[in-house]
Amino acid sequence: MTQTRSHSSTAPRADTGHGAGPGRRWLRGTLSVVCGTALFAALTACAAGVPLVTGPPSAPTSPPVVAPSAEPTTSPTVEPEPSPTPTESPEPDPTPMTLSCTDLVPLEVLYNFNPNYGTDPNYSPAAGSEAAQMAAAGGLACGWINQSSSEEIEIAVAKLDDAALGAAYDKAIADSTPVPLFGMEGFFTTDGDVGVAQAFTPEYWLVARSTAFVEATDAQDLVNTALKNLPAS
Repeated sequence: MTQTRSHSSTAPRADTGHGAGPGRRWLRGTLSVVCGTALFAALTACAAGVPLVTGPPSAPTSPPVVAPSAEPTTSPTVEPEPSPTPTESPEPDPTPMTLSCTDLVPLEVLYNFNPNYGTDPNYSPAAGSEAAQMAAAGGLACGWINQSSSEEIEIAVAKLDDAALGAAYDKAIADSTPVPLFGMEGFFTTDGDVGVAQAFTPEYWLVARSTAFVEATDAQDLVNTALKNLPAS
């Protein structure tokens, strides 16, 4: 008796998902390794404080553009205006004396003082003396000499402005002793062995010097005669 055998189809069955072939198992293993490695690297970076870059790299930052600074402005130099030069008040011109030495002290008065005195032709006021100052101010300086002893008498007078007269008066007060013998205001002092008499009026300053003036009374007659002969204003 012949036996009939049934043969099953040899066509492969479709994968229903219930079983994994060798290829799929290899792909799954590879993905597992890659994911595990990436996860391990991310965790390591976080632990080390390195920021995790998740997006595309940012474009390089351009350096800031520095605007050129404006040119410094130079203020124009202001030249100071020159201050006006103060105008000095001109000093008053000295008033020249118009009388002579003989007019100031006549010869008879000089003779009464001492007959040995006469005019000294070589007389000249000493530099820096009161007589030199008076002569420079337009005043008069006179000298007489004793023909026997060569002793000299010097009398000088000048008409001064108020400032110069006041300065001479203040110096006389500081350096001399007031005496009531010579006109309105009189002073006397000694400079070594030379007696010095000074007299002041509202306009004139008079000085008489001589070794013959030991005291103020020795110069009294000559000084008062000279004051009396001064021209009135």
